[in-house]
Amino acid sequence: MITKFVSVEKTGYNNYICYVDGKKIAEIKYNYSELTQPWEVWVNGEAIHQTNTIVKCENYVQWHHKNGTLPIELELTEEKIEQADEIVVTASRVKKMYRSHLVRGGILSLVFVMLIQSVAAANNCGTNGGRGKGRRDNTCQMI
Repeated sequence: MITKFVSVEKTGYNNYICYVDGKKIAEIKYNYSELTQPWEVWVNGEAIHQTNTIVKCENYVQWHHKNGTLPIELELTEEKIEQADEIVVTASRVKKMYRSHLVRGGILSLVFVMLIQSVAAANNCGTNGGRGKGRRDNTCQMI
């Protein structure tokens, strides 16, 4: 059970941010297209609660934070952004590799390359360790 105080700070005309120890945990926004329940609680870019007054939104955030049931607000750090960039670069390299095989040798060479890679991965080829079958030289046996 979390007992830290939730502070609410106004950031715009009808926008509020909820903080605990200086860390953002939720946003409260006014939805002008909603007539009966215009106040919404947002976490991670998604509306998770809707009600007719801002006080009810604040109570919702405080109650769920206190009980530990409020979703955690994800933060983008530079390290996470760099990891995502590496994944995108790796995916584009793999896509280019398969595209070049497809253009040069047709669909059969692509299937053959994928088959060889899956067999090598199953045999743990190219690594030292695993089940003891994998070797870095050309003596890797395919079952």
